[in-house]
Amino acid sequence: MRVLRRVMFGLLGLAAVALTLLSVQEVRQRRSIELAAAEMDAALHPKANWDGRVLEKLAITGIDLSTIDRVEVHAVSPEGLRFYSGKRSGSLTELVNQPAAARAAEQAQFREEGRRFRDRTQQALFPTDPASTPEHRIIASHSLEKDQMRKIFGLWRAQLVDCDPDGFALCHAPNFALSLYSGQRLLLEASICWFCHNMYFFSGEKSTQCSFAVTTPASRTLKEALKSYFPGVKFPGLE
Repeated sequence: MRVLRRVMFGLLGLAAVALTLLSVQEVRQRRSIELAAAEMDAALHPKANWDGRVLEKLAITGIDLSTIDRVEVHAVSPEGLRFYSGKRSGSLTELVNQPAAARAAEQAQFREEGRRFRDRTQQALFPTDPASTPEHRIIASHSLEKDQMRKIFGLWRAQLVDCDPDGFALCHAPNFALSLYSGQRLLLEASICWFCHNMYFFSGEKSTQCSFAVTTPASRTLKEALKSYFPGVKFPGLE
């Protein structure tokens, strides 16, 4: 009996050591990620009027974002939709070296297959505009009340955003998206990815992206505010 107890205590001790080593490794890995995120944030050149730059990049005129009076917040699946039958250019080298005509043909086919996918599916998709190419599945949606909308707008404008960075991340796995309305008119939609440090903006068939700082207090507060609207939804890795 004593021998068995010693063996059990020995195994428990080894398990404790293993868990400690794993904890140390996790802490080191998390610290490395935090340092990398801080370095990426430091490389940005944020502008105060970044929302105006978004409209400029989308070549949108005649829209006044100050008239927004309704906001729909969406929890979206980070995984992109799979409906395209062709092979999309993935690496930076492929994107740079692809002939303009081939790139235009690829984008046209992608948009057409995206429209057909939207027409035949029963799922709620983002962007929600029927003229846009769907990117993600909507898990849940929440209409902001006036006080919530004021809070989100304040946090939105407090973000450090660079719409003309030296380079963009070739990834986008958002957990949240916004649909901005003026009356019944959909003005603009945006998806936000903390992991890839970027925001994608959509208006009809047009889209563009900006990088944003994810380590600021305003960024963390925005993330927690958006999470609070979906208490029943789990967001793995979004701490």
